[in-house]
Amino acid sequence: MKAAFALLIVSSLAPIAGDVAGQAPRPTAEIRRTATVSFGRVSTESADGKDANKRLEALKQKMAADLMTKQKELNADSAKTAEQRSAEMQRLLAQSQTDFANAQRQLSNELRGKMAPIFEQLAAQHGLDVVLNADTAVLWTAPKLDITNEVLAKMAPPAAK
Repeated sequence: MKAAFALLIVSSLAPIAGDVAGQAPRPTAEIRRTATVSFGRVSTESADGKDANKRLEALKQKMAADLMTKQKELNADSAKTAEQRSAEMQRLLAQSQTDFANAQRQLSNELRGKMAPIFEQLAAQHGLDVVLNADTAVLWTAPKLDITNEVLAKMAPPAAK
């Protein structure tokens, strides 16, 4: 048992043993050039993002108005019990939430689609291998890795450049 434990410790130290013996350590992975983009900033600051947010706000208001109308209709329907009206309203609310989430996802995907060629262009320009969403996938990064401003500049309408 002690021999197996000692062997485990020695084998786990093998990757750094070269450094201890005066040799360079063996690389474990190729270093990749990485940049980050705040998708949240792009979705609130770019013209396309602002347009998508306006469309979502209009949809939300329409859905709220539709739900209010339906609630009034249900409350006026004396043929249904209070439980039936409540269940129907809950079903309509859940459907509205699902529809809104689907619209949100669709607009987000459209915005990402518009950003993809910009990412490719900036990746080639900066020699990048990876572009991460700074809002969700990164705990910390050096500010110099953030290319959000460049993405926003490239997404700006021609007159605004």
